[in-house]
Amino acid sequence: MKSIIGMYTVLVLFMAVNFLSVYVFNDQYSGIATWICLLLFLVGTAFYVNARHYFGKKPQ
Repeated sequence: MKSIIGMYTVLVLFMAVNFLSVYVFNDQYSGIATWICLLLFLVGTAFYVNARHYFGKKPQ
């Protein structure tokens, strides 16, 4: 369950970075926002792989 919450948190942060970049800073820092989104994507991918491994286990 921790992986699902982590993935949702990363998604919310992803949207917040895009919102701040476009509407608050008028795309002045779009390069920095893109790098932050890339890092968030990699963190979300790690959560996804962890969740897939966790939910892929079959009970014995």
